[in-house]
Amino acid sequence: MAAPLKTENFEPDEDDWLFSSIRRYKQLHMFDLHQPTRTITYTGDNTVCVAGFETNTKNEILELFIPDKMLASEENEGLLKDRDFKVKNGRFSDQGVHSICHIANTRKILTTDLNSNSVNVWKLGTAESSVIEKCLNIPNPKPEDQPSYAACSPVEPASVVFGSNLANIVVADIETGQISQKLGFKEDSRLCGLQTLDANTYIACCQGSGKLHVIDKQKVRLCTPDTPVCTDYAKEDTNGLQWCFSVRNNFVMSNCSGYSDCDGKIGRLASNGQVFINDIRKLDQVLLSANISSGVQSGRHLTIQFCPFHDGMISVSGFDACVRLYNTTNWSATLNLLEEAIFTHEGHMTCSNQSEHVFVLSHTWHPCQSRLIMSAASDGSLHAWQYILPDQNTD
Repeated sequence: MAAPLKTENFEPDEDDWLFSSIRRYKQLHMFDLHQPTRTITYTGDNTVCVAGFETNTKNEILELFIPDKMLASEENEGLLKDRDFKVKNGRFSDQGVHSICHIANTRKILTTDLNSNSVNVWKLGTAESSVIEKCLNIPNPKPEDQPSYAACSPVEPASVVFGSNLANIVVADIETGQISQKLGFKEDSRLCGLQTLDANTYIACCQGSGKLHVIDKQKVRLCTPDTPVCTDYAKEDTNGLQWCFSVRNNFVMSNCSGYSDCDGKIGRLASNGQVFINDIRKLDQVLLSANISSGVQSGRHLTIQFCPFHDGMISVSGFDACVRLYNTTNWSATLNLLEEAIFTHEGHMTCSNQSEHVFVLSHTWHPCQSRLIMSAASDGSLHAWQYILPDQNTD
């Protein structure tokens, strides 16, 4: 079993690691991007979008084909030779890209800029053209030089909810760019994420406190303004911490899993290694919590994700060059001692020429392919990997 998240120097020899990967991975594919990306977004079962986020230079926005072997059934896997990511479409952006959101059931994506709170609408290439076309820029009515987070409803893809803090969250029409609603809440806490719960309900998480706010678009109000949804849970002063969050939402996963309701869980990760999991229907109660770090590390570009196929599994990155998987089945509502990872992907550290300075920027699970994770690191590496656990019954 892998060790808890600690600060010791862990630099396995590359040859030894590659040899051990034969038994630890069903498949492992590594690719080098021209620029590092902090966002990996699926645009289809076999395609993903990535984009550079560097300042003072042009940044590539790319739609990539996932290697065929990663998505093949076991009986057909040996018949396929394609092991590389291939570019399907591309485009340069004048701005560093902070995040990408795919508009469901369309060939369009939204991007947020690194240094502004506007959003951009892009049309992905077609069979006739491999160029990603920019459709329009939608400025925020309360502009600032901080990036927005954006969310689209799979049921109502014609609108987007976006904002960089609670005070400037708005709803806009994707086709015209017109602002249809200014939610304009009094609290101006900066966001670390915004995600869909159902066709009219969204959830936002505050970057500095980890507070959760449910936003009802129809009623134009915060549903939980007086509920202490974070600071009472942290059991300590949250000053100086950074947070991220993720939703395990059956509504969002309906395309692959056939779910249509919005029951699910919310996971939050703090930069000191504390993890909290809530039930969407009971945000005022912590369902599970744990420590995954000794507390001396400070996470950067934090990411927490839920496994789409196993209700008790989460993945975490942003503390170093690794992605770690945890089984939360035996966690409780109170913070425990350091929890151990059941699997650690060290490939970004082991196979990099900058191993001492590399850290994972983002990772995501494939929504339909069991155990398939993609991760990106600060050295420009992009990995696609299917892990193997000692217990093969755990997906």
